Amino acid sequence: MSRLARVHWLLIAIGAVAWVCYIAIYYGGMALRGEWESWNLVLHNLYSPGEALANLSIGLHLVAGALITLIAPLQLLPSVRARAPKVHRVLGRIYIGAALIAGIGGTLFILLRGAVGGPVMSVGFGLYGVLVVIAALLALRHARRRELVQHRAWALRLFALGLSSLLFRYEYSLWGLFTGMATHDPV
Repeated sequence: MSRLARVHWLLIAIGAVAWVCYIAIYYGGMALRGEWESWNLVLHNLYSPGEALANLSIGLHLVAGALITLIAPLQLLPSVRARAPKVHRVLGRIYIGAALIAGIGGTLFILLRGAVGGPVMSVGFGLYGVLVVIAALLALRHARRRELVQHRAWALRLFALGLSSLLFRYEYSLWGLFTGMATHDPV
């Protein structure tokens, strides 16, 4: 791995761990204390009493999303694939399973409740969730068939989708910090 690739990997890994720590402490802490309605302090649409399926789908999306965010940097390391192929396969199965849960959970939540940005954001994020599921299934299919070139291509697409999600959340958080969530309500 080149020096530039190592720097990029390190930045991705640090960003991933930082984001997962935030999700675990903020949302996980509230969940453990039974303060479900506090989830709405940052995004007003996450929890709604009496909507068990929507609440379950966003909860699963958060947990599964945290898993794929942590596992993704490890799956990219050539040394893991070369020196510990069993570890790569086990992490890959967890990664694919978590990606499917995150994609389906997020898409189901959007279908049931919509995204905070209204219909346009709902359509965009819904399509994104479908793409995550497709990329995960195709990465798995090619891995099982030992079609490693195609597997790597689809696994990289899945990683790119996950990375875009992480970057969006960082950008959205910065926007909220600087604007106080101005124009946050759906259009």
